[in-house]
Amino acid sequence: MVIVQLCAFGRDGDSLYRIHEPARALAALPGVTVADVHLLSRHAFALARRADLLILHFANDWGLADLVRDRRAAGRPTVFEANDDFFDLQPWNPIAPAWADPAVPALYRHLLRTADAVQTSTEALADRWRAMGARRVAVFDNHLAEPPPRLAPPGQPGPGRPLTLGWAGSPGHFADLYWVAPTLLRWLDAHPDARLALMTGESARAFVPLPADRLVFRPFGTRADYLAFLDGLDIGFAPLLPTAYNRGRSDVKHLEYAARGVPGLYSDVGPYRARIRPGETGLLFADLAGFAAGLDRLAGDAALRGAIRERAHAAALRERRLPDHVPARLAWYQGLIAAAGAARGHGLHRLPGYHAVDLEPAEAVLARPAEAAEAADLDALLVAVPDHRAAALRRVRLPRGTSVSARALLETVQASHPDDSEIAAEHARALYREGALAAARAGLDAVLAQQPASLTAWRYRLRLAAQAGETDTQALAEAAVAAQPESGEIALLAATLLPHPARVAALAAAIERHRSALPALERPGFAAHLAGILKAFAPVTVRRELLAQALAAFPDSAELVVANGEALRQVGHEAEGLAEERRALLLTSSIMDGPPSETALRSRLAAHILAALA
Repeated sequence: MVIVQLCAFGRDGDSLYRIHEPARALAALPGVTVADVHLLSRHAFALARRADLLILHFANDWGLADLVRDRRAAGRPTVFEANDDFFDLQPWNPIAPAWADPAVPALYRHLLRTADAVQTSTEALADRWRAMGARRVAVFDNHLAEPPPRLAPPGQPGPGRPLTLGWAGSPGHFADLYWVAPTLLRWLDAHPDARLALMTGESARAFVPLPADRLVFRPFGTRADYLAFLDGLDIGFAPLLPTAYNRGRSDVKHLEYAARGVPGLYSDVGPYRARIRPGETGLLFADLAGFAAGLDRLAGDAALRGAIRERAHAAALRERRLPDHVPARLAWYQGLIAAAGAARGHGLHRLPGYHAVDLEPAEAVLARPAEAAEAADLDALLVAVPDHRAAALRRVRLPRGTSVSARALLETVQASHPDDSEIAAEHARALYREGALAAARAGLDAVLAQQPASLTAWRYRLRLAAQAGETDTQALAEAAVAAQPESGEIALLAATLLPHPARVAALAAAIERHRSALPALERPGFAAHLAGILKAFAPVTVRRELLAQALAAFPDSAELVVANGEALRQVGHEAEGLAEERRALLLTSSIMDGPPSETALRSRLAAHILAALA
């Protein structure tokens, strides 16, 4: 069996637990070849098409949807790895801006529903994905690729060695730390012989204003750095607010604490509730009072700490070794291949073992953020590999000031990727920019006939219809909404193509449908788009009715408030309209939409905590 994983090559814990370590463990089994292939590599799609089994790790590229479709037609199954609930992503998370783009969650939903199977990390996520339409779902826990080190005798706090309690986490868990920070500070005030250790983003340092001798602060590093950090703890804590995102998290913190001999105090939430045996492999807490009580109990009882670390370590060694679990994973994969029937077309040569197909030196530009300054590097790569799919897409999406013939470039790539909807949609956009409207329209219609779920193609097609002044657009608008029923953006674009009475009804229906269904990160963009449509809407009486409905659904949208103020002034309510516009100023300077200052971050975290605990 040849398994290919399309993935990024990370060195963080998630990349190791979910991608590279399972791949190496599978490749150690007889008759199994596994290749981890960087999804931006020039070899990525060719290898992905021909693998016996393909495992997709998410990227915002509708070409992945094409792979699923084409592989199913060839009798080759595809598994989608979905191990976080990104539909409940925190607004301060570094990847939140990407997920505010409606095309990203739309593609994620599509892959969940169309992949032959989904693999995930917890039962809570498995239930979530089944409810969203996943065909088959398997849960593969995070496990230890190597045996945990033997337990060394615990350090004994005393003169020169204060009792150290600690936590490490990504910015996505800032709210969990911020929630318990005041309780931690009060507890440390009452225990001057203890100190706190944190390993996280620099912004979190301000949550715990402690003198240097009471705080050990470490920035993010390698996993080896993280494990060394854990070796310095006497007590580890793992707070989780009761959010949908956290309920889907794995118990990896408990696994790591157990492996390094750190007795842990955990929130009584999803991943820990199911795994921790209270008093034996850890302690659980339900609220801040319980958190403080748990710290008291562990700090005051060295024998309890020792018993927990020994039992948890023994359980990890006994139950959580990756080599013990990969045969079951392989059997599940084999079942998927058997269910798909006889594969058609050429497969891959079976070179035994594990293979890493990372970016080549000339492709290093693709690992950098997309900026106009990289145009020369992309051009050099495309001279060497003219049909490089990822490089061509990156190149044509650079700011338009970096001159290139996008049409010619994409036509070269299309010769090697004739059924690629992402390439075809960009080619149609290039034709539109050159003024070839009929050819652009025909190209987008062909993409949508082939991949009707492509939100990117629908965006381009609806905007083309509006800008080209197409007249018979009702069927197009209805088809777009039918193909993208969960997209607020498409509902609004489609509504603008309709004649006046139908447009009013469509906008009202879009507001009602999406007022509660949109993920939080998509709501500001939807409201701003809607405000732009309504500001140009006549007559003003109809506009005011729609604005009232919109503001009831999106009361914090500064753009809608401004549009409402303008409408009020147009009908003679000058003072009321000016008051609305002043209120919009307060909203636009709101910390919820402001720069990532400490004040903004703290306010966002506070709002998140209050919502989670409500």
